Amino acid sequence: MTHTKFTAGDLASLFNWSLIRLHELACADELPIVVSESFRPFSHQDQFSYSDALMVEVARQMHDDGGISILAASKLVLNAGIGAPREDGADHWIAIVRYRNTWGDSNPRGSIPVTEIGHDEYWSSSHFAGSLGEVTSAITAEIGRSAKEHPGSDPARIFLANVSTADRRLRNRAAALGLKIASLG
Repeated sequence: MTHTKFTAGDLASLFNWSLIRLHELACADELPIVVSESFRPFSHQDQFSYSDALMVEVARQMHDDGGISILAASKLVLNAGIGAPREDGADHWIAIVRYRNTWGDSNPRGSIPVTEIGHDEYWSSSHFAGSLGEVTSAITAEIGRSAKEHPGSDPARIFLANVSTADRRLRNRAAALGLKIASLG
């Protein structure tokens, strides 16, 4: 049987997590999946798509082995999205550029939440998707454009994630568990 929907138990197995761990992360809003009030992983009633599972896997890929927190990775993946597989066979990448900005006329103080950076600055983001070459070219162009249009904005962090790698690894684990995955395309 080809799976188009997964239970919380399926997700936990795919990620080598217990249902308790999955529930803890979901209830703490640390996963890029929508958690309804009725989310009860022990009941196996909630259904998740393969895209949901892939978003979690991309966040795990950014988090594991000394990466960023699962919560931060989840937010980045949720905002950037995972997109559709590429028709040309190239790996599909997502990227997020985070800018440090100084308050000004276009963004008066208090219009965006303040972080630990301080009360004089705030963060903004740009998101990209495509092949690695497309993404890096778009980032380079965006940084140049932003420098001209927003002199009080500086690129501070760039996050790259290979969605295709996460997809291949997740499909391999699913196959090992006897779960056949429907195509994303």
